[in-house]
Amino acid sequence: AKESVTLGGMGIVGGTSQTVGGTLQATGDISVQVHGGTADVSFSMNGTSRLEAIAATNEPPGVSHNITITTDQNIQTSGAIDALVSGSLVTLTSNELILIDGLVKAADQLKLTGGTDETGVGLMVQPFVFALDANGNAILEGNGNPIRLSGGTLTTNVGGTITLATPQKMILAGVIGEVHGSVPDARSICVTHLMVTGVVNAANSIKFRATNIIVAPNSVIQTRALGGAVDLRATGAFTIGATTAGTNPALIQSDALVHLMADTLSLDGQI
Repeated sequence: AKESVTLGGMGIVGGTSQTVGGTLQATGDISVQVHGGTADVSFSMNGTSRLEAIAATNEPPGVSHNITITTDQNIQTSGAIDALVSGSLVTLTSNELILIDGLVKAADQLKLTGGTDETGVGLMVQPFVFALDANGNAILEGNGNPIRLSGGTLTTNVGGTITLATPQKMILAGVIGEVHGSVPDARSICVTHLMVTGVVNAANSIKFRATNIIVAPNSVIQTRALGGAVDLRATGAFTIGATTAGTNPALIQSDALVHLMADTLSLDGQI
């Protein structure tokens, strides 16, 4: 496409105008490419929209089920992007900002590559916001979980890999690598250029390579498998922020190795 691709928007349901979602579903690959145009956002999807690559009934082996989105301008996702057939890949590439405010999940490999944006941020995963009652207490769903209003999650099936890159600042304020029980879905995570204010989980390996690294209070960077390693390297400053009122110390934890390297280290959290 040229200019933009948008999933979801306002629709008429039962005679009233309300927000509706759009769905792209395929039993093979899904590829969205947006080049040219003047729109600030090349690809967007609202919170009720979905991209999904699924297996067909009686499908022969070897069929590809990848999802690829490539744009000149911003990518903004608030819905769900799922490629969960074994071996599937999800690849998002933007010449500017990638903003994740929903779920992006791949069976095997998840790769996001942001570009150069006027904000100075090439990739951002939004923090979680939950519904609260008048007293500030979380409102729960029927299954006892809090109702999520917004927030980004990047994850894979068990044993998958997550690779995140941008030449500019990266802000990870949501969840990178879900954990079910005590087992993280992602086997390894590799990141460049970042600020962490959320949670990063992997089974075996987490690697950061950046000019500067900031790990804020309440953040967690953790591998959970025996022999797991966390290897975080900055060519400039590495800061693990001190706690303030109402926050918990940042935590960096691994079974076998935690390796921190920088020109300047300021460590006020837990390692």
